[in-house]
Amino acid sequence: MLRSLDEGRAGIGYWISPAQRRRGYATAALRMLVGWASAIEGVERLELVVEPWNEGSWRAAEAAGFVREGLLRRWERVGGVSRDMYMYAYLPTDAPHDRDTIVSGSPAPAVAKGDETPRFVNARALDVTS
Repeated sequence: MLRSLDEGRAGIGYWISPAQRRRGYATAALRMLVGWASAIEGVERLELVVEPWNEGSWRAAEAAGFVREGLLRRWERVGGVSRDMYMYAYLPTDAPHDRDTIVSGSPAPAVAKGDETPRFVNARALDVTS
C-alpha cells in the first residue's frame, strides 16, 4: 500500500496466514520492501502500524530495522472498534550503523560517497533467507 506519497511517506500493511506464522516471512517481506522503496522517488519514510498485542508483528518490524515511535491511541478502527496502534517507521537515515544490520554482510552506507542525500539500502543486497 502506498499512501501520502505527496508527503514523502509510504504506508505498509501485511497479514500472514496463521499456518505460516513464526517462519520469518514478515521480516523477509519487510526487508525486501525497504529495498524496493529505494526505487520510488520521493519516498523518505516507510510507516507501519501494529496492534500492541501483536508481538509477532512488532518483533518482525523491529527485526527488519523499523523503529517504534510511539503509541497512537484509538488510531484505527478494526471490526468497528477504535484500536490503539504502535507506530513504526524506517527512514533512510536508519540504515544500519551501530546496531544489527538488516543487510547481508557488512552494513550498507546510509549516504553514498559524494552524495548528501540519504537513501534506502539496495534491494539486491538484502538477504531474505534468514
